[in-house]
Amino acid sequence: MGDLAERERWPLYVSAFKKIVSATSTDHAPWYVIPANSKWFRDLAISEVVRATMENMNLRWPKPSIEVEPARRALKKLR
Repeated sequence: MGDLAERERWPLYVSAFKKIVSATSTDHAPWYVIPANSKWFRDLAISEVVRATMENMNLRWPKPSIEVEPARRALKKLR
């Protein structure tokens, strides 16, 4: 019976949730609301957020701190 009484408050919960997310989500640290009632869609949504985020990070390999070619030749000799 307690659950039935709480369901009457559902609009209040949704309103509070929206206010909290919009007040705390920023461009630097955004919130993503991912529906979890479908596993395949949840996984797809998360994958897309991660993919887009990583693409926007413009990641690059760091420059080596040593001369690469001499190290490659030394490694080849060990094989």
